[in-house]
Amino acid sequence: MPSKYPWDELERQFVHGTMSMRQLAKDNGMQSWSTLSEYAKRHAWAEKRANYQARLTEAETRTLVERRADQLGKSLDDAVTVASQAIWAFLDSLRDRWVTDEETGKRFLVPAQVIAASDFVRIMEKLMVLNGQATSREARVGLTLTGEVSSELTMEMLRDLASAARERGADARPEQRSPLPRLEGARQVN
Repeated sequence: MPSKYPWDELERQFVHGTMSMRQLAKDNGMQSWSTLSEYAKRHAWAEKRANYQARLTEAETRTLVERRADQLGKSLDDAVTVASQAIWAFLDSLRDRWVTDEETGKRFLVPAQVIAASDFVRIMEKLMVLNGQATSREARVGLTLTGEVSSELTMEMLRDLASAARERGADARPEQRSPLPRLEGARQVN
């Protein structure tokens, strides 16, 4: 015996939609929404709707995450490309080169850029960030004092140690010479 109501279609509308039972009954010309409500309870429409919406939300979230991951990957690829080009340009600047002025036709020497070891360390830290590596390392050195030492004396002793180290050249800066080797000849860039 055929059913009075199209239950499969009503279930699809409810599970895939957001309307209430009353609204669904009204939209489909049903006299009583309680008949629809009883049928929906027996066939677990509310659970089916919750499961459907959870799957839909999960799929939307997965799509959004994949899109963001693709964008991040492309951005990182671009950053690495730019960094690579900047590194090669920087390496080229570490050697003397002759340049011709286009307006006058005169040639002049552009001296090599001199960098300090601290500059090189900063460059390496930036590369480490692009590579996803830690940028700082810490070393802790202990100072063992024997006897009775007050905190004021300890600070004074540390200041004296620092002063003595500076006097012996601990913070000396390089002068006009780079600690890095220079390139022999120009690098070919495609």
